[in-house]
Amino acid sequence: MLLACPTTAGTLAAVRTLGRAGVPVVVGGERRLSAARLSRFTRAYWTFQGTGSEAHFLAGLRSFATQASKHVLLPASDDTVWLFAKHAEELGRHYTVYVPRLDVVDALLDKQQLGEACNAVGLSTLPSWFPESFADVARLAPQLDYPVLIKPRRHLFRTRREKGVVVGAARDLERAFEAFVRRERSGDEGLTRQPMPMIQAFVETAVENVVSVTGFIDRSGTRAIMGANRKVLQRSRPAGVGLAFESIALPEGLGESTQRLCRHSGAFGIFEIEFVWHDGAWRVIDFNPRFYQEMRLDIARGIPLPLLAYLDACGNLDELDRVLAKARGEHRPDLGFTDMFTTTLMTTLRAIANFPAARAAIAWHWRRRGRLVDATFDLFDPLPFFAHALCELRLGLEQFPRLVGEARLPRAGDEARLPREQLE
Repeated sequence: MLLACPTTAGTLAAVRTLGRAGVPVVVGGERRLSAARLSRFTRAYWTFQGTGSEAHFLAGLRSFATQASKHVLLPASDDTVWLFAKHAEELGRHYTVYVPRLDVVDALLDKQQLGEACNAVGLSTLPSWFPESFADVARLAPQLDYPVLIKPRRHLFRTRREKGVVVGAARDLERAFEAFVRRERSGDEGLTRQPMPMIQAFVETAVENVVSVTGFIDRSGTRAIMGANRKVLQRSRPAGVGLAFESIALPEGLGESTQRLCRHSGAFGIFEIEFVWHDGAWRVIDFNPRFYQEMRLDIARGIPLPLLAYLDACGNLDELDRVLAKARGEHRPDLGFTDMFTTTLMTTLRAIANFPAARAAIAWHWRRRGRLVDATFDLFDPLPFFAHALCELRLGLEQFPRLVGEARLPRAGDEARLPREQLE
């Protein structure tokens, strides 16, 4: 197995799961400190000169092609799933590439095409607009209901990792949209030029109440296993990477709808589909056909997702059926997930600046303290935790002024949780 993106929680979870199952794991990435690099389950580390662009990432894979022994490539990010799909023919000479076709990947990562696929199988999406020019934005501005969210239409080799910007009034939309485009396009080498951002209805009462349907579906579309998690804390607001999640029962109907969407689109492998409850329906906001932040939560619940994908990639269907049957019998629904080191820093900062904004997160962690799995800490594999902590401290120092500003904001979802009947 060759896994890239060594700084992410999903990659670290995959390294540990596969390593414990006896699969030799190689990690590839830039010459820097990273959690997965220091795991005792990492057999070797292949150093790439860069991973910030299509050309650099592909050059790294090519440089180790002669050392590859048909290593399985599993996607850990949007960048890697798209890169592996685009160059599947070339990479397939040296690696076992386990991703859908490029047209399938494009349709999942592009929010407009994803919306069309959802509509085809009866899934709802949030009201969204896809302007092709600044003139389109000017025409849209007086017609929209505010607030709205400006966000990237797809996430591929972006120079910034900003998830989105909320706009509260028509008079601010054009200026905010132009500023967002300038930030996105800065430093773009033109290799994977981003399309114009999209505009989407912003659900204020669900900032940190996103529900994810997660799991695995095989290439034939006949073998699948799924669960559901609710995001309760995220790194930044109003949109950001999740820091804490709790497992919930799969909301009624979402499992069947998710499987229909995967079959219709041609998606397979590990996936996360994000939903938000709005206007009486579950609405799709994102499809991630790769590892995701809280994947260790599903692994702790008894679903070894990376191993399932590995077995399907190798064509070992008998063992895949055995592992799937065992996973269905060992399912543990009542667990939580947290990035404890980062969460502690974030909640401390928020408590100092605005205690009501931190109170709910502190209470949730206290109630769940005996049933939490951590993003990086493992008593039998301790070094990744320290690598992650050092990286997070450096990132926190770089972004300290913005974090202080966000800490002063009220937390929109504190008193507006989803109705219990929608989660049961």
